[in-house]
Amino acid sequence: MNSVEVIISSISSLLVLLNIYRIRIRIDNIVSLSYYVLVIFLFFGSFVSLHGDWWLRKVSVETIHNAFLIFHLTFIWFSLVVLIYTSIEDKYPVAEMDLKFIKGIDKFFFPILIVLIILVVLLVFLPDSALMAFLKNNRDSEDLAKLRGVQGFYFEGPKILQYFKNLIMGTVMIYMVALFGITHFYKKEYSKRFGVILTIAVISLVMDLSKAPIVMLILLLFLIKYRYSGTRIRFRRYFLMGGIVLLLIYSIAFNISVWESIPRVLHRLTVSQYVGFPVSFEVFPKHVDYLGVNSISGTVSRLLGKEYIQYSRILMEFSNPIGVSKGTAGYMSTYYLAEAQAIGGLWMLVLASIFTPLYIVLIDVYFRRSNDLFFQAFYMVLLIRIPFLLIDGFTRIFINTELIFLFIVVLSIRFINYLALKYQNG
Repeated sequence: MNSVEVIISSISSLLVLLNIYRIRIRIDNIVSLSYYVLVIFLFFGSFVSLHGDWWLRKVSVETIHNAFLIFHLTFIWFSLVVLIYTSIEDKYPVAEMDLKFIKGIDKFFFPILIVLIILVVLLVFLPDSALMAFLKNNRDSEDLAKLRGVQGFYFEGPKILQYFKNLIMGTVMIYMVALFGITHFYKKEYSKRFGVILTIAVISLVMDLSKAPIVMLILLLFLIKYRYSGTRIRFRRYFLMGGIVLLLIYSIAFNISVWESIPRVLHRLTVSQYVGFPVSFEVFPKHVDYLGVNSISGTVSRLLGKEYIQYSRILMEFSNPIGVSKGTAGYMSTYYLAEAQAIGGLWMLVLASIFTPLYIVLIDVYFRRSNDLFFQAFYMVLLIRIPFLLIDGFTRIFINTELIFLFIVVLSIRFINYLALKYQNG
């Protein structure tokens, strides 16, 4: 490290310590949880990557150091926003929950949706899943990776099934876990319905033998109980549970022992999410031109008559072409500013680094203050989605098809309930 890197990283480290001291384990808001995600998944990995990594074998030393400097400069700004927000957070208190749970169309809509999810999972996705192959004694890690790809990035089935998996199973199902979780812990209602949707959520999220979804479900349960149960929560118990589940799934997916999984999981958590950032500087525009609007979203690209190009797919093709050719590697998620760099270069990166933390603050202030049960459940989905989008990409934070779809569903339910209640009252 040169003197400039030492100074910048020292300032960044000091701000990390200040924020952690202030936040402690209060991760029940989007801003604080977002900050912890960046610290855990990226901050430490930025230092490790200076000594090289398998994913950086094609990246020049100069690019690695430039990316390190840019990461910490942008992280200093993010840290300052978090420090200021947590200082004034008490001025925006959470309203007390409205105990009047209006039972309208949701009384029929959600149970029907739960039955539909169960049928689709059991009849369509589960039989050909990595989990079923594992239960049939297929322990080959490459075969399991291919099966994950077939139901993920390489899915070739009917589009309606892909939309159902992404929008309904991946988003609305999590919303129902949050909604019935709140009613269970806070109001002692719909406990059986919560148990059913939680069970099918576990099966749905674990059938690909992917690590992150099931750990995020555990995090969601912790946050729901933390916010709404009114009892003292043992954070260490959930932390241990998440760690054990992560190690077990990792050892199953790669056919290795739990002890062998430990260093790989640590590398995955602290290094693998960061290395895509310097890779992006190596790829764009040296090997691939800046993507422009082509990388925003599939919907935007179709509206503009352009081809949608995922920056993370290009990064994976550059870093792991063999895995891509075999169908075992999909895309390379990383620091959200890597996509900003891929879209327009340094100027887009600067704009994204300035406005993204401010946007997250605005979202947190707006949705967190609602005392409506339906919007509180929506906030819980935002709480576990937005922080992890920071290690996925830039555009999905602002234009997220799944979250927009869910918000429309929630608004529609509330509006229909309002009309029904108004009609009943004359």
